[in-house]
Order: sequence, then structure tokens, then C-alpha cells
Amino acid sequence: GDNGGEDGFEGRGGSGKEVLGEGAHVSGLAETLAAGSASPAEMAALLGRQGRSAVPKETLRMLAGIALHQPGMLRALNVDPEWLERTITRSMAAEKFEEMSGDEKRALDRQRWVKWLLLYRERVESERADHGTPAHERREMMARSNPWLVLRNWVAQEAIEAAE
Repeated sequence: GDNGGEDGFEGRGGSGKEVLGEGAHVSGLAETLAAGSASPAEMAALLGRQGRSAVPKETLRMLAGIALHQPGMLRALNVDPEWLERTITRSMAAEKFEEMSGDEKRALDRQRWVKWLLLYRERVESERADHGTPAHERREMMARSNPWLVLRNWVAQEAIEAAE
């Protein structure tokens, strides 16, 4: 609904002047988004489940050395170099999060959100400047052009199998 732009975003019935408010709004919105982000422990656990916990650090170090000095040996060991690179990258990221405090993580998340929000505002403002179309007209165009119903792949697959 329309919130009068109090949160920095234009509401449905907003004035159309801006999509994001000035710096204070961006800062407040980034703070809210950062507060809802995963904690360092949650990030470390997530990254660990994606390969790190299954492979001890010593093994990763050994495989990294082999990849660097004798890459052909990785094939003999049946180790996919791309998998190894992804696993090492995740392991390093997980370690970084394990060492990070909650305040450091929130500050990092806030900084990243501010950067993204400012880029987003810039893009929307450039589109508005390029097209000169008021916000309410853009919303009406989107409502007319976007599908009312989106068929999911699994529903389509069931229909195809039933037809066969």
C-alpha cells in the first residue's frame, strides 16, 4: 500500500518523485535489511554444508598443492578441478565468517545493502529519465504486460505426461 515514501520506497500511490529517498532513508532501509541477514555462524554453517565439512582442511591444502604443481594428478585422483576450486572458496569464506563478530557482519551487510540500494535508485531514475513515464503509468504497463498466471514447470510436465 501507500506509505507516503516514509521507508524510502515509493508506495503504490506514491508521488512518483523518487523510488528511494535521500541518504537517511537509504541508510535506515539498509540497516533494516542488514538486521534481517544471516549471522556469521549461520553463514559459516551454510558454507560448511556445501562441501567444507566433508573435506578436512589438510586434505584441501594437499589437493590445492597438487592442483598447483601437478594438475594432471587431480585427474588420476578423480578430483574435479572446478569442484576443488568451489570447495576451497567456500572453505575460505566459512573461515572468514567464523572469525567475524555479529557487529562486523551487520556492518558489512549494511555497507553492501547501501551500495545495492544506491545502484538500484540510479537505475530506476535513469529509466524514468529515459522514458519520462510517471510511476503510475509504468505500473499500469507492467500490470498489462506481465502474465496474470505463471505456469510452473512441474505442472506443465504433469500435463505432458498425462497427454502422452
